Amino acid sequence: MQPITGLLIAIALCAPALAWAKATPPQLNAGGFAACLGQAAPEFDLGQLQQRYRFRDTDLLLPFLAVNTTIRLPVLGLAQRAAKRRWTDSWNRRESTLAASLLGEEHLTPDVFFKKAAQTCSGDIFCAALISHNILRTLGRHSQAANAKHDYNPRWFKSNRDFWLAQIPLVRQALIPLRSDGGGDRWGEWYHFFGILTFAIHEVAHTGQLGTTLFVARMNAILNPWLTNGGIESAEKARIDLDSAQVAWLYLTRRLLASGSSCAETASYVRLMPLATLL
Repeated sequence: MQPITGLLIAIALCAPALAWAKATPPQLNAGGFAACLGQAAPEFDLGQLQQRYRFRDTDLLLPFLAVNTTIRLPVLGLAQRAAKRRWTDSWNRRESTLAASLLGEEHLTPDVFFKKAAQTCSGDIFCAALISHNILRTLGRHSQAANAKHDYNPRWFKSNRDFWLAQIPLVRQALIPLRSDGGGDRWGEWYHFFGILTFAIHEVAHTGQLGTTLFVARMNAILNPWLTNGGIESAEKARIDLDSAQVAWLYLTRRLLASGSSCAETASYVRLMPLATLL
């Protein structure tokens, strides 16, 4: 069976997952979220980013973001190694700097996180989104990035593993929940958001459109068990992926509305459930 044929069959068999994710109520306050990102990193030039990084359809960003590093897909093994070198190994110093800046924080909202990343990247929002994704995925999924033969975690983490393992619960506690019911493990929702923002910047800078990003967000719910060694994607996380694409679009097209709340408050990012619904 050709790989593309298998992919199409998988999509056909799992198509109900699209309606399942879409039927779940929105989790993110897209307008408020985008407005707070705009306050954190208001200045960017997508044309300059395209010139700087020479984004292409074949630059391997998507497989890097979507596929667990310990999974080596047929034919794509060499490409995955090249993707890792380009999209995380060469960013080690900046990832290390951003990770260190999180220490001691007791309340981390997406705007604070993104502002720290943008400062680390001298205002470059692609760099900021990418290293935010990479750090969050490492801290939350470090055990999935290693197997009996290889440890694919970044150098900054491996060189001081015991220290970072001790910091993980503290950083997680500081991250606000991005699910409307307050659930989730924080890591998945956060690194998914920044992964989608990273790919959205790539796509809008490269093509001027966001369609591919939205498609990727929807397919993630279907392909997650095969690409990440994870279980079936929860409806809430799948919906957050869709909402994240909307946040990215509002931010990148500068269609920023007032958040309605302080950017320090969870309500600026999340559509909170009424208390009666949670009881």
